Amino acid sequence: MKKIFSLICAGMMSVCSMTFSGQAVIAETEEKNNVLVACFSRNGENYNVGVIEKGNTELLAEIISEETGGELFNIVPVVPYPESYDEMLTVATQERTDNARPAIQNTIENFDDYDVIFVGYPIWWGDMPMIMYNFLESYDFSGKTIIPFNTHEGSGQAGTVVEIRELCPDSNVLDGFSVRGSVAQNDGESARTIVQNWLDSNNFSSLIQSESVTYTVQDIHDLQDFLLAKPTEKDLKNKPYDLDNDGVWSVFDLCLMKRVFSSSAGSRCDKF
Repeated sequence: MKKIFSLICAGMMSVCSMTFSGQAVIAETEEKNNVLVACFSRNGENYNVGVIEKGNTELLAEIISEETGGELFNIVPVVPYPESYDEMLTVATQERTDNARPAIQNTIENFDDYDVIFVGYPIWWGDMPMIMYNFLESYDFSGKTIIPFNTHEGSGQAGTVVEIRELCPDSNVLDGFSVRGSVAQNDGESARTIVQNWLDSNNFSSLIQSESVTYTVQDIHDLQDFLLAKPTEKDLKNKPYDLDNDGVWSVFDLCLMKRVFSSSAGSRCDKF
């Protein structure tokens, strides 16, 4: 199979090198609009960082949104938490004792459009805030990939990934990552490096591609015609054809597309 694939690539490379004199064709890449970055965060007085205008977790969520192209969604409680840290702890403790589900002010109207969802929160008393339980129970996460992230001051993820897996048993819940709140608040570059390293080590680009793209025979024909400079009335702008993530559409993308298509069930009946 690998030998056949190599021969296909070699043949296509030969054709395209004659057409383009060895130059790849630059094309706009698609927006990764199937990614959601949802977080609950709290400003005011926070542990180890003092009084802040923007919550630690929100700052981390903004970095994730910038690095992934994901849509940012802030989970806003109907009843705001107190500005004072000690008063907030009193409220949070009571919510935990009551197994409460604090009401959420806003909703995600197009939730079904997202395939990959980053879920962010601070660690309170070794757990997610109870409002996060309400959030996770308010939507159907079945079939979606959930990536937990959190801020803390020494608790790490504190077992919250296990909790999320129990709440969303039909989802693919990854291990996720955590960042100290003081780092997110005071050292944005270090926080960004942590996010980037996690995305790289977990091959995030491939995850998005596999979650969001199904290729058809028509896609193969369209990319093939594009590479051969054949006229077409179709608008190929923002098509997800940059499979090797190098910023251009080339014969390598065509070969990878054929490989993806060949691995699907429909490839037994259809021809290129």
